Amino acid sequence: MKDILKKWYKSESEKIVIEKLQKLKNKSEIMNSLTPACIKVKEQNKRWGSCTSKGNIYINSKISMTRPKSIEYILVHEFSHLVHMNHSKEFYKFVGRIMPSYKEEEVWLKNNSYKLKL
Repeated sequence: MKDILKKWYKSESEKIVIEKLQKLKNKSEIMNSLTPACIKVKEQNKRWGSCTSKGNIYINSKISMTRPKSIEYILVHEFSHLVHMNHSKEFYKFVGRIMPSYKEEEVWLKNNSYKLKL
């Protein structure tokens, strides 16, 4: 049963990522200018997303369990790594240019991620 749920969440998350990315790219010139080498939804245990130095973005298959604004934040965060491959002040300024309310989502995820498990 757990495997069926995992597959369902992965499928839902893939749909949501496509939908949210389109929305973000339509709203933000900055987001529209960022192009990863690839973007994939996969099972991850400790991260909501990751970005490799080669520009590959991986999004946690449980992203569909979070609230819509948090999904947007995760995507903005990972896409921002295409410009800044670190968590410097410049990185967070860049995130803030795309999503001024990002801190609220960062706090929400920190306080609620443990609840979002299969």
